[in-house]
Amino acid sequence: MLGPIMIGVSQFELNFIEKKLLAHPHIGGVILFARNYHFTEQLKQLISSIQAVRIKANLSPALIAIDHEGGSVQRLRGETFTLLPTAYTVGCLYQKNPNRGRALVKAMATVTAYELGSLGIDLCLGPVLDLSPANLTPASSRQYTDNAITVSEIAKTYISELQAHGLSCAGKHFPGSGNETTNTHYGISISNASAKTLLNVCVKPYKALASSGILKAILLSHRIYMKLDDKPPAVSRVWLQDILRNQLRFEGVIITDCLQMTGAATMGKNLKSRIYNALTSGCDLVLCSHVCDGYYKEFYAALTDPELDYLINQRHEKSVIKLLALKRKYRDAYYHEGLQSKEYQVSVDFIRSVSDLKQQQKNIIHHHKILIYLKTIRHLRKLKSGKLFSYLFPVFKNFFANLYLFYCRHRYKKDT
Repeated sequence: MLGPIMIGVSQFELNFIEKKLLAHPHIGGVILFARNYHFTEQLKQLISSIQAVRIKANLSPALIAIDHEGGSVQRLRGETFTLLPTAYTVGCLYQKNPNRGRALVKAMATVTAYELGSLGIDLCLGPVLDLSPANLTPASSRQYTDNAITVSEIAKTYISELQAHGLSCAGKHFPGSGNETTNTHYGISISNASAKTLLNVCVKPYKALASSGILKAILLSHRIYMKLDDKPPAVSRVWLQDILRNQLRFEGVIITDCLQMTGAATMGKNLKSRIYNALTSGCDLVLCSHVCDGYYKEFYAALTDPELDYLINQRHEKSVIKLLALKRKYRDAYYHEGLQSKEYQVSVDFIRSVSDLKQQQKNIIHHHKILIYLKTIRHLRKLKSGKLFSYLFPVFKNFFANLYLFYCRHRYKKDT
């Protein structure tokens, strides 16, 4: 049996607290980040140790997930992993030359399946099904295009190829950006897009993929869409039951984005209430990515809360079956052999050979950095001095964490 809570672990190996949490029946999975990757064998050992804790506790193996979209959101990089292009680059190529674009999408899916599957990863959190806003934003590199039909076609090709190699994926971030550009990692985002735009345009890729039965999981946005409900989708029965389940006929797994994001603040006063509200609204899996980064006491209090415990124990068996269906379909040997196959090598070579791919990526990333810097400066000018430290602290924390990670990788290469 798999619990409905997915957690993140803090470093390259499990600590005592994380082992304790993974042995709890309410935990069903682990989401990995760049902070968990030092080198390939180390990551394999981390995943093996996660599953060993589960087996020792007589629980089902954990569902292992990771963000692996390509471009800036590719957690695993280095010599072992193929650098994937941004969704924006894929969308541009697809619109210019559909056959070549489709071939690139298939190659990306093949490479992703073999590289992630060989590590023991089950679920790729992607592709992004959000439509690009009219004006370029820092998030545009993660979005294929503003054309819903094109997004649906690209996503269908990608998902089909990934599933053919035994890996699952989750389309995100339902129901879409709604042309709102605020990052929900750092703030509450409210979209004033009309109900007509949301239901007839933004939701269109999800509707197409759900009706075909190919989409097995959806990851939700924390954004609030005021024209339809004053609650984020994860705690809204309007979005989850009326629209997603009844109108779109989606029968797969519904996953929240991380409930510890700033943008999730409207979902409940604390972590326990956010988890409870999400599960009662109809979510199958909730993400808590930073439980050991100073939030352990709050998280463990939520995990052992009698009310939440009762709710999780009473959840429908269908939800558990759907979660188990997201596990890898093939054994390790299939993926290890796949990494040596001609199919894999041809796919890698094709990704690297796409004309102007690197230059397109450099241009879009450079443009986004300028936009981010300008937006940050404008935001800092508005901040009162008391809030300045709370805003800058996570930025500097992330910078020094990445600096330390770079040092560790450099030291490892030097030692070997």
